[in-house]
Amino acid sequence: SSLLVLGIIVLALVSSIALGWLKNVKFSINPALTPIPTLTFNVNRTATYAGLNYNVLNVQYATSFADDGIQSSPAIVRLNMKVINPSTDQISVIYYDIARL
Repeated sequence: SSLLVLGIIVLALVSSIALGWLKNVKFSINPALTPIPTLTFNVNRTATYAGLNYNVLNVQYATSFADDGIQSSPAIVRLNMKVINPSTDQISVIYYDIARL
């Protein structure tokens, strides 16, 4: 019985100390990001895959892009590409699936 009372007192003391410590800790759920200017690296390289010519025009690095619906983050890398189909066959290219950084 006395051991149970001692356990409850210790638990209350530790909880009180932890609560006091947590009140002084500042959490930022969505910190404001410092915008960085858009940096562009011109690549202009072409590779052929599956009969298509993939041309990587440039790579851009920024906090966000005005025409992008994705919310800003510490950094976003954008790959600007052009795909040329030299045949008359109709093709379908899923861009987010063909280029991985």
